[in-house]
Amino acid sequence: MTLFRALIDYACLALLVGSSATLVAQETFLLKDGDRVVFYGDSITEQRLYTMYIETAVHARYPNWHIRFINSGVGGDRVSGGQAGPIDARIDRDVIAQSPTVITIMLGMNDRSTPETRAAYQPGYEHILQRLRASLPLAHIVLIGPSPYDEITRPARAGAAGNRYLVEFVPIVQALARKYQADFIDFNAPLVAALHRASTLNPAAALMALPDHAHPEGGVHLLMAELILRAWHFPEIAAGVELAGDSGKVLRQQDAKVSDLSSDGKGHLRWTEEDGPDVVIFDPDDGNEALYRLLSAEPHLGRRMLHVTGLPRGEYRLTVDGKALAASLNAESLVKGVDISQESTPMHAQGRAVYYACQELELLQDVTLRMKSRAAEVPPAISTVEGQKFMEANLHLAEERILKATTAPPQRHSFSLDPAAH
Repeated sequence: MTLFRALIDYACLALLVGSSATLVAQETFLLKDGDRVVFYGDSITEQRLYTMYIETAVHARYPNWHIRFINSGVGGDRVSGGQAGPIDARIDRDVIAQSPTVITIMLGMNDRSTPETRAAYQPGYEHILQRLRASLPLAHIVLIGPSPYDEITRPARAGAAGNRYLVEFVPIVQALARKYQADFIDFNAPLVAALHRASTLNPAAALMALPDHAHPEGGVHLLMAELILRAWHFPEIAAGVELAGDSGKVLRQQDAKVSDLSSDGKGHLRWTEEDGPDVVIFDPDDGNEALYRLLSAEPHLGRRMLHVTGLPRGEYRLTVDGKALAASLNAESLVKGVDISQESTPMHAQGRAVYYACQELELLQDVTLRMKSRAAEVPPAISTVEGQKFMEANLHLAEERILKATTAPPQRHSFSLDPAAH
């Protein structure tokens, strides 16, 4: 961690105050209001999945933050660059010119291919870091140990350079992180372990994790996103309330505002709650979620917890804005706390809307990056300075419109909890 970022974190922690009526989590999340985050990498970053899941989580959890995410992933890239230009052109145009405060880098899948590219990996990677440290000395840099080439769910392709070369890259990246005062997050070992788990639980389904051995499906990207977010100290609990079902009192609340709580002392509760969008965007029936569950036993980050004490024993139904949750809840589980972040609620729908806005923004960035990297191929009629300014102005307007859509303020919802009918 850079000294600059550490000082900011320390100052933020010093301002935290406790409250008996509010659950106050230590706000040690690495990102801050005003940050500009560049994701740099090859086609795995260009898939725009783990990056989009991170963006969605941050925008949903911190709707008032003015924070920008820029995906600068290009398929086929090595530490020397690729089809979007040599490495110095890529770094200048797609990273430094974006004025980032936070940069993540994941490279290696294409560098493993030949003895020559493997030998060039360490010096090429170091050149990238030298350029970034010289131009962006205060940027927080995060180096990611490259995701694996899958040899677990099925044998490697004949003649393919396998995962062992990517494993050899991991300590190189880790050492460079120490040398250049960067953070290090490994994808390789955790994902290899996850693939072993999935292959044991369901060999046929595990085949879908990385269908071509290299490019992960959404469930794997979701795990990758959470590896980054956990390393950045994203909150385990995005929102939560604890209510006394017998007395009708609010015992605790975190990033949710409860009002007008009433209880008849017999298990019937009514209240109004102001909530932001859910961070967890997939419901339990989604294929991405099913794959994630094969890969990991960890609960998702950003859970929405409901605790209710003092209820008579039995089953209960929770209703939000007039719509009952599909599953009933029992009094014992409500005392321990239930996570409703993946239930069909207005908060979940609002989180999905943030996700779709982030998806649209990523696609717009893809068009922009391709346009800039292939400027020499633009027809003469629009390659003039005026033409370029016109295109950039329209792209800027579209980006601003989409960024507004990612800002999802908290909304008020009506809650009721009642004994389930028998």
